[in-house]
Amino acid sequence: MFKHPFKSLGPIIGITGSIGAGKTVVTSFLRENGYQVINFDEVAKEIRERPEVKAQLIQEFGTNDAKELRKVLGGDLEKSYRLSQIVALPALQETFNRTNELFKSGAKVVFWEAALLMETGTYAGLTGMILVLAHEGTR
Repeated sequence: MFKHPFKSLGPIIGITGSIGAGKTVVTSFLRENGYQVINFDEVAKEIRERPEVKAQLIQEFGTNDAKELRKVLGGDLEKSYRLSQIVALPALQETFNRTNELFKSGAKVVFWEAALLMETGTYAGLTGMILVLAHEGTR
C-alpha cells in the first residue's frame, strides 16, 4: 500500500471521479477560492514531453500521445507496467515535489486531482478524498 511522505507537512486531499463527472468544475471552484490544486494528468503530460522521455516512449511504444498510448497498451499488463516506470512514477515524484514546495511556501492544504487515485491505491496515503459523481446522462 502506498503512503506519501508529506503527511506531516499538511493535509493532501484527493479529487477523483470518472471522465466527465465534473472534477474540473470542482478544481476550478477550489482554485478560484485560493486553494492549491495539482492535476496529475497535467504533470504526467509534462513528463511525457520531456525530450528524453518522449524519445523513450516513441522508441518503445511508437508514440508519446496519451490517447495513442492507451490504444497501444490495449490492456497489456507488461506494457502498462513499463509505461508506469517511464511516466507515472516520475509524475508521482514530481507531484510530491510540488506538494512539498506548496506546503513550504505556506499552503494549509493541497488538492490532488487524478482519475485513478482509488485504482492505484494512492488514496490510502492521502488525508481525505472527494469523489465527484455524475449520472451517465449528465456526463
